[in-house]
Amino acid sequence: MINYRYDEFLGQDLSVLLTGESIKIPSGSPYYVSLNEVPREETPSTLLVRAAGTATTVNPDQDCGVDQNNPGTNNNTGTATVGRYSAVSGGQLARIFMRFDIAALPAVASVAKIRVYSQRPPQASVVGLHKVTSTWTETGPTWTSQPTYDAVPAGQYSLPGGGTLFYAEEWYEADITGLYNAWKSSGVNYGLMLKADESVFDTFCNINTKDTGFPAYKPQLVVVGSGNAYKEVSRSVTPASGEFAVHYGTGRLRFHSSAAGLTLDCDYRGQGSPIDAQHTTFWAGTTAGSGTAFTATLPSVTRLAAGQSVQAKVHTANTGAATLNVNGLGAISILRLGAALTASQLLGNVVYSFLYDGTSFHVQGV
Repeated sequence: MINYRYDEFLGQDLSVLLTGESIKIPSGSPYYVSLNEVPREETPSTLLVRAAGTATTVNPDQDCGVDQNNPGTNNNTGTATVGRYSAVSGGQLARIFMRFDIAALPAVASVAKIRVYSQRPPQASVVGLHKVTSTWTETGPTWTSQPTYDAVPAGQYSLPGGGTLFYAEEWYEADITGLYNAWKSSGVNYGLMLKADESVFDTFCNINTKDTGFPAYKPQLVVVGSGNAYKEVSRSVTPASGEFAVHYGTGRLRFHSSAAGLTLDCDYRGQGSPIDAQHTTFWAGTTAGSGTAFTATLPSVTRLAAGQSVQAKVHTANTGAATLNVNGLGAISILRLGAALTASQLLGNVVYSFLYDGTSFHVQGV
């Protein structure tokens, strides 16, 4: 097998990093699983395999809404609004703050996600979940007095357009596994702020809060804990129960028959392991930010590497030279035919492919 992740001529690691994946062991022999990644051979290994944990669901212990329409008012009722109102009504903004008590939840999550029961907005939107970085109580925040928060969302979910204020309610969810584990490891949890793409009008919609009269539709934090770790053994040894072997270079795992049919979690010890960035395209959903400083979110990617391609729907036309910041890793210039963008070379609501060369993003297909 040729490993395109490392260029032996240039001495370059052509990889991106993912934090882990879930694997399903075959129910019959051979008990082999091929990973989506090919881990490096290290001592200790970058690969950690655990039994999948059980899911625990909790509702918020604090939540509230803030709204530019009533800048001095704290909304602490059964619903709260997120997004931007129509231009006709002034285009005011609304945000939601939410906190969960996680003291009794698993110390490490293999999966953590937020679920909200939300209406559809008139226009399609992306709602970002931003880490709050200062203290608050649910009766305190107003539009003019909000807690501080991270500019780059820790997760996001997409809302289809076409709903009205009273119809098309359904569940939406966003992965916040990295943020949850950071909360647990640091012992500091100030919760989340829900913030839509505030450059687009008519993205306002209501979600149920913890105070809704319909308990089954309260916001949820769903956490799947990490189970007991499997022991790695040499690939020349047949694994016993609770053990696994890795063939480095192919990314294939071998298990004992006692693991047949199980779903296990593979964790890359917070560092990730390389995948073939030259042949990988990531879908980032809809961008956010401004017409000169676009942002995008890719789940589990912790660094960029030359050869990686990012596809995204641009939320608004560029207004001049522009950058793309993926997962808060830094603003990177976007080039078209080798030159900086000029106004409107990227159009709103159009999907583009951006190829990273190690220095800049290049718009493809032009």
